Amino acid sequence: MPELPEVETVRRSLTPRLLGRAIADIEVLFPGAIKAMEPDRFCRELLGERFAALERYGKYLVYCFHSGRFMVMHLRMTGQAVLVDATEPVDRHVRVRFLLDDGNELRFSDMRKFGRVQLVEDRA
Repeated sequence: MPELPEVETVRRSLTPRLLGRAIADIEVLFPGAIKAMEPDRFCRELLGERFAALERYGKYLVYCFHSGRFMVMHLRMTGQAVLVDATEPVDRHVRVRFLLDDGNELRFSDMRKFGRVQLVEDRA
């Protein structure tokens, strides 16, 4: 289970590579990974968003966008957020793929399917 230090390590490693990047496409491979919104709407709402910051709130990763909205990700027990070249093969545990404007992909993987991603207008 990713504990607070591991979540902070993920935040620190992703931040320099994500800032300023825009989301060019999204593929939801497991609809249950998206919380409180239909996956199609989630994709439409996030398309074109540009990353302004990546923060950590407890064990949550908070992706801040230039629009003022936020994407909150909780890794739960087995979740991972990694940035890879989009040409790398997609492993069977990848639940959501965010294709970025630089040819990289932010991948949310979760072997046990407990982790969740949610788009929110307000941090609270």
